[in-house]
Amino acid sequence: MPSKASKSKSLAESAPKLTWHPDVHVGYGELLSFAFLKVQHWSPDFFTRMQEALETAALPGYSYYDVFGSSDVILRVWSRSDSHHRLHSEINKIPGVVIQRIFTCAGSPCYLWWKDCRDSISSTDLFLYTPEELRSVQENVEPTDEDSAKRAELRLKGFFHDSRNPATRRAIKFFVRVDTTVNIEPRNLVNELDRKRAPLTVNDLSIYFSTNQALLIKGTTENYHDIGKFVLQAVRTTLPNCATETFLVAAPSQRESDVVDFAGMVLDPPLVRICAVWGIKKDRMHSLDPKTRRALSHAVTENVRTDLLRRDEERRSVLKGCFLARIYSDKTMMEEKLSFFNALEGFLFRSVVPKVMREIFGEDWQKEPLLRLSGRGRITHRYDPSQWDMGDSVNLLGVADADTSGRVAALLGDNWQPPLRSALKLRNEVNHDKIDLLAQWPVVMEQLAGILPAYYRLEDFAGLRRKS
Repeated sequence: MPSKASKSKSLAESAPKLTWHPDVHVGYGELLSFAFLKVQHWSPDFFTRMQEALETAALPGYSYYDVFGSSDVILRVWSRSDSHHRLHSEINKIPGVVIQRIFTCAGSPCYLWWKDCRDSISSTDLFLYTPEELRSVQENVEPTDEDSAKRAELRLKGFFHDSRNPATRRAIKFFVRVDTTVNIEPRNLVNELDRKRAPLTVNDLSIYFSTNQALLIKGTTENYHDIGKFVLQAVRTTLPNCATETFLVAAPSQRESDVVDFAGMVLDPPLVRICAVWGIKKDRMHSLDPKTRRALSHAVTENVRTDLLRRDEERRSVLKGCFLARIYSDKTMMEEKLSFFNALEGFLFRSVVPKVMREIFGEDWQKEPLLRLSGRGRITHRYDPSQWDMGDSVNLLGVADADTSGRVAALLGDNWQPPLRSALKLRNEVNHDKIDLLAQWPVVMEQLAGILPAYYRLEDFAGLRRKS
């Protein structure tokens, strides 16, 4: 997912902006690139052809700069690798236009104009806000009370920052391409450039790193002569023996677009993954509303982190069935997949409870220990498949754990009880039709993320399956 700063107006031209954790760009497979174009034969329809190339490559969000220097145009665009290559192919079809070089960023840009920028934003927080919510907050010049409250909330989470030096209309924008043979440690370079540019009027620096040790630096200044001073006094003294090339923007770019429907145009990588793995057509995923797609993406992200998708696929494929049920709005499919609760109830009675009780109380556990613990747990059912239910198993194990100072936890794991309590509650809600499985799908999936690992651990403990 592109940074929010990249989707708003040009970084140097408005404030405040949004910031994202650097790893987000890399993890989502996005490419931020600058195409340096030479226009050998100008024609009035040049910009129209450029727009057509961007639209053909499905890249409606871009910034376009007329510049003075060895190139005539710099095009900045976020893209995925497939659309990235397609754009270059389309540009090459424009008569009289030559791509002189492509600068593709490696990792995340560094922006030197944020105050108190937080190092990271949690993956959970990334999914809490829609692009529309984030954009509406940053674009309000005179925020309402509601906007102010939202801004305060975003500040706490690390999204929202003020520009150190808001650019004015008089600011001159420029780019400096730097080629060096020196290995660059980004943080050290950022700190050094920030220190050396301090006496100058150069502000709003953005530093882009490539894979071949080249840099691209964008900045603004109100003093034309400070551009040369910045290159000589800051860049070249920080990176000795480097080669630099400076491009002066002819005017603040009006040729840019903020129309990027990332929610509708591009699927989040977690959704791309499950489409490929489970054979789901992307058109079907696109047809879902943004809220549903965010819920699906969040669920995949959280489950991948715990390796639950792989384990579940090897066993019951409960998650896959629940995902497909939500994608195709099939309540019956989801009810069928959640029938594993019946299997859980059965092997708790037949396998888990007997094995735990024998380990702790011996072979005669169904005599005095069972009677005593049932009384303490207010269990009125006999230990018989016609009476005993899942709640009785969970209660008995809970009382036994308390009575033996955690010996049940020593066998089943410290966190054995909450997932089973959650499973019992969800099972009862499903069986008595007290929950709308599709409308409350995110809640159900969050519960399953805790229940299924415990369920599979219990299977392993009972010896019902070979350990994964």
